[in-house]
Amino acid sequence: MHDWQVSVAQAMDIQRELAKQVSRVGRAIAPRYIAGVDISAPRTGVATAAVVVLSYPELEL
Repeated sequence: MHDWQVSVAQAMDIQRELAKQVSRVGRAIAPRYIAGVDISAPRTGVATAAVVVLSYPELEL
């Protein structure tokens, strides 16, 4: 992984290089689970995060 202490231009170069590693072949499969993620990072220094994973298509926890 990368610590991301880079300029915007450098970050864009990194993303372009990483994008080359994405496979776009094969057949699509239906998802079994979906997730939602949220984070609150106030300036006080303490962040709070939540993740919810639901079955799909039932949308049950």
